[in-house]
Amino acid sequence: MNAIIAGKNETMPQLAAAIAAHRFTVDMKPEHLKRLLEAAMLKQFDRDELIFREGEPANRFYLIYQGKIALE
Repeated sequence: MNAIIAGKNETMPQLAAAIAAHRFTVDMKPEHLKRLLEAAMLKQFDRDELIFREGEPANRFYLIYQGKIALE
């Protein structure tokens, strides 16, 4: 797995901008965006990598920043 988890000081402005501009979060209140950002991290997945399986505990929330996913 090729994961990128960058230091908060290096990526927080970029991550904050990406989260705020995402079509899913664009109308969120600032306090909700702040809570989401507090737990956010960048993660990169390889092509064809399995991210999660049906029935597994839902312990993550993903916003797709770039690329595509397939649900099967």
